[in-house]
Amino acid sequence: MATWWDDLRRLTALTLCATMVDLMMPSGSMRRYARLVSGLILMYTLLRPILALFTASLPDQDLLSALLGVTEGT
Repeated sequence: MATWWDDLRRLTALTLCATMVDLMMPSGSMRRYARLVSGLILMYTLLRPILALFTASLPDQDLLSALLGVTEGT
């Protein structure tokens, strides 16, 4: 339960920081790139706990090998 609160706090802090950076950027070409980078960071922050759920259920195997159906004997 504590990890969900930590993830929520991290997401909230990054959202606030991304909003502040967006507000401080002057309009122009750099604003577009700043939004792109902040959006990618926020998407990574959102997907990290979700991916952790899938990898936690597969402790002995890599996620990619589990998806491909590769076993250790082959």
